[in-house]
Amino acid sequence: MNTLKTVGVVALATLLSAQARCENENKPRFRDEAIRAEMDGQWEEALRIHRAHIAVESQRADLWIRIADIENKLGHTNAMVEAAEHAAWISPDDVEAWRRLSRSYAVAGRPADALFAINRALFLGHDNVDDLRSRSQIANWLGKTDLAAESFRLLLDLVPDDIEARLALARALSWSGALEGAAGAYERYLEARPRDIGVLLELERVHAWRGNFAAAMSVLKRYKEAGGDAALLERETVKVLAAADKARSALPRIERILEASPDDFEVIFARTIAHNFDRQPAETLADLELLGKIRPGSEDIVNLRRTALVPMKSFIRATGRYYTDSDDLDIEHVHAENESALSPGRRILADAGVTWLSAPVGTGLENADGTTEAMSWFGRVGLAYLLSREVDLRGLAGVSWAEDGTTPVFSLQADYRPSECLRLKAELERGHLLVSPRTVSKRVTDTFARLAAEWRPGFSSTVVAGGRYDDYSDGNRRWEGTIAPRRAVVRSSLCNLDLGLRAQGFGFSDNLDGGYYDPGTYQQYAGTMHLFVKLSPDSGIGLVAAAGWFKDDSMNGYDFGWSADGELTVGAYRDWMLKLAAGAYENFRPEEAQGFRAY
Repeated sequence: MNTLKTVGVVALATLLSAQARCENENKPRFRDEAIRAEMDGQWEEALRIHRAHIAVESQRADLWIRIADIENKLGHTNAMVEAAEHAAWISPDDVEAWRRLSRSYAVAGRPADALFAINRALFLGHDNVDDLRSRSQIANWLGKTDLAAESFRLLLDLVPDDIEARLALARALSWSGALEGAAGAYERYLEARPRDIGVLLELERVHAWRGNFAAAMSVLKRYKEAGGDAALLERETVKVLAAADKARSALPRIERILEASPDDFEVIFARTIAHNFDRQPAETLADLELLGKIRPGSEDIVNLRRTALVPMKSFIRATGRYYTDSDDLDIEHVHAENESALSPGRRILADAGVTWLSAPVGTGLENADGTTEAMSWFGRVGLAYLLSREVDLRGLAGVSWAEDGTTPVFSLQADYRPSECLRLKAELERGHLLVSPRTVSKRVTDTFARLAAEWRPGFSSTVVAGGRYDDYSDGNRRWEGTIAPRRAVVRSSLCNLDLGLRAQGFGFSDNLDGGYYDPGTYQQYAGTMHLFVKLSPDSGIGLVAAAGWFKDDSMNGYDFGWSADGELTVGAYRDWMLKLAAGAYENFRPEEAQGFRAY
């Protein structure tokens, strides 16, 4: 028995040895025949030979890769993918097998699988330049622009002088919404190729999307100097002017463009924005209808429609406000108003409010009879009328009640825009002076006239100035003047920041101890900051802060003070909007323990 077993083992070993010799002898034949077939372009024959070879050596990843390549040449997509998968499964640590598998998936229209495979190749190959390029292309295909941008960043770490990769990074960042990074990447590309006019236009659009219109116009100047197309330059210029609220400069130029290209969607879109900024509601509505016909269902039109139409709608607004300060003065105010749109330029107005005030005895702010609380309410109705794009008129009239007595009250406003750079607002108003229980208990009324001006000479500078004159029913008179220039420092997709200065002064004709602060003169000189952080297209946080020195006629010199007002807005262009605001004011007085604080 043992002899038979031994003979069997020897016979099996002899057979295996003969098979191995046969396979080894066949390997050169398979290789040579396959190479000749491929060189002659006989792909079917080469494929037959490789298939015969793989039947002998099924674990040869390199053969499966060759088969995948030939199946691709023959247009056999499924067979190509199957062969490439065999190669990767057989050699899971073979970088080339995963690269080929990624390409096969891409050819087969399977980008998610292609991304998985190229990520595996990158893991094995440690950030190979070609693999990073492949991943960036696949990521863009899938809309994963963040991953594409990250791939180009890694590529530039390996090849920092790769100009094309720099441009691809800029585009990927732009598509992903990382506009600040995109602007920087474009500029670094343009350092090497400053006269690439196509890329200059891409950079200009990125600046416009960021809201940095001054930078956009500067790039358009570079585009012109580089010999850019005049018609394209004009088209981009009017788009920037419209978005920057320079409607009166933009509209005549837009009409000239549309005479030649009446269906230019982007130029009509710009005209819609310009008409909306320029207070031309009928023209805005007509443009929105035209845009919808040219490109129905466009998300850009939906967003523009919301922005343009919400201010034209009827609305009800309810407001609550609470004030307190270091004099223990507390004021609570509730206000409701309604605007009912009769047409885009005409509205019926109505509002009502009630105010509760309290102050401790001995502060000089309590009621004249020594009690500490007072209340006042008012109600008004009126009309708003858009007379033209230059003039908007509003008027309200009603009654106000305080301490068992009523008095007529009114508000008249005229908003005049003589040019796109200058806006004037005049007001004449009468109402009870609601600054302390004492002014309410004495039924002091305030009739004031105010004129405010806003001048915007360019894209970055704003000057606000105003004057006011008050006539109090207790015989006092008040004057006030303010000028506040500021300049845009940051315009980005994340936030806007302006820095500036403010000079303010006011004073009273008499010091009557009437329950309000009435110095002969008051002066304040401060630096200002206007910050707006964008949370979404219709939500954000605004902050206005000022810090500087002040003086009234009771002081020997200037002291330091500051103020800050913040406001959160949610849903500015939706059916429901919420605003939450808070403010603080503090003047430091060395001769007082804590100075004056108000919140």
